[in-house]
Amino acid sequence: MRYILFLLTFILAASSTISRSIYTNIPTHKNIIVETATDSTKPLEQLSIKEKLNAHIIHFTGAVMSDTFVLTHFSRAFVADQYSDFHKPGKYSNGIASLPKSIATSLDGIAIPEKTRLVVYNNLNLKGDILIDVTGPAIINNSSFESSDFYAVANKKNYSRELQEIFPQKLRRWSGSGTKGMSNWVTFSFEILVVN
Repeated sequence: MRYILFLLTFILAASSTISRSIYTNIPTHKNIIVETATDSTKPLEQLSIKEKLNAHIIHFTGAVMSDTFVLTHFSRAFVADQYSDFHKPGKYSNGIASLPKSIATSLDGIAIPEKTRLVVYNNLNLKGDILIDVTGPAIINNSSFESSDFYAVANKKNYSRELQEIFPQKLRRWSGSGTKGMSNWVTFSFEILVVN
C-alpha cells in the first residue's frame, strides 16, 4: 500500500512539473493575434467577394473581366489571380506603379462595386483629362476586345447567379475608343471614392 501511495505522489509531482514547463512557454493572451475575415490588416486579395464589395474595393485585371477564370483570357470579378490588383478608396498618383499585375499583361478589365466611384486621369498625380469617371456597380472591359466574339461574350452573357445580380448586362461596358481606350493609358493616375 505504501508503494502505491509513493507511486501516486511521484506521478502527481511529475505531472505538475511537466504542466508548469509546458504552460510557461505559452504567450499571454495579449500577445495572441486572432485574425478575422474583416481584419483590416488582411491583404485585400484574401477578402471574400462580399467583403470586397462592402469595402468599396475595385478589382483591376490584365485579363477581360468576367464571371469565370480562364488562363490568359478572363478573370473572375473580385477573385484574386495572377493578373489582378485590388485597391480600396484612396488616391493613386501613378497608375502603372499601382497596378503591377494588371499592367504586366495590359490592363483589360475593371470591376467597380456599388456606391464606389472610379476617376482615371491621363497624367500622374490626378491631373489632366479624365479618361473614365464611373460610379458602380459597373464592369468595364478594354474596348480593343469589343469586336472579338471570343472576348465580347464577357459583356453579353449571363454571369453566375451571385455576380449576375450585381452586374447584369446593362452595367457592363467597353472602355471607349481613342485615348479613352485602356490600351492607350500610358501614363495615368486614379482615385477611388465612396459615394452615397
